[in-house]
Amino acid sequence: MSSRLSSPNLTLKHEDFLKYDSYPAGKKYIFISNLPYSISGEAVKHFIENDAFDFGVLMLQKEFADRMESPAGSANYGPMSVIVQNFLDIKKLYSVGRGNFFPEPKVDSLVISIQKKHSLPPKTSDDNFSQRDFSAFIKTAFLAKRKTLANNLSKTPYAVLADMDIAKKRPDAISPEEWAELFRLYQNSL
Repeated sequence: MSSRLSSPNLTLKHEDFLKYDSYPAGKKYIFISNLPYSISGEAVKHFIENDAFDFGVLMLQKEFADRMESPAGSANYGPMSVIVQNFLDIKKLYSVGRGNFFPEPKVDSLVISIQKKHSLPPKTSDDNFSQRDFSAFIKTAFLAKRKTLANNLSKTPYAVLADMDIAKKRPDAISPEEWAELFRLYQNSL
């Protein structure tokens, strides 16, 4: 394949995306992949957290791609929805039905483009919004999706947020923008 992809501006890396981290500083890479569906979440998280990437084109399981864009309050809304919607712009490019593969899988696929957002709402001048810390916060807050945020945070380092009015809501009822604001409030309380 690499012989068909020759260009002075193109370097093809055939590596394990989740393990490879030897990206030269100051360069940006494009992530193009037909991911193994079992690692889609980890690969998207790695893309978000890695400064070497701003743009990617991926083929994912349709249900996973849909979950990434699920709105607050929907059955599929969860940590991945919150994290992705805060850090990425997603564009659905085209569907790939299961009948296009042999052997035929049990799921349909979707090709999407992902582009990093370069600011998160609400942006402040002294913003030090850590993507990894935000992801850890969201995962903790969603530990029990059917319980209130106050219950989920009460015995965690984020307990300072448990007394807020919004903490009476369940995690799946809080919008991605509200999550970003909550995390900033937590950071400012330290």
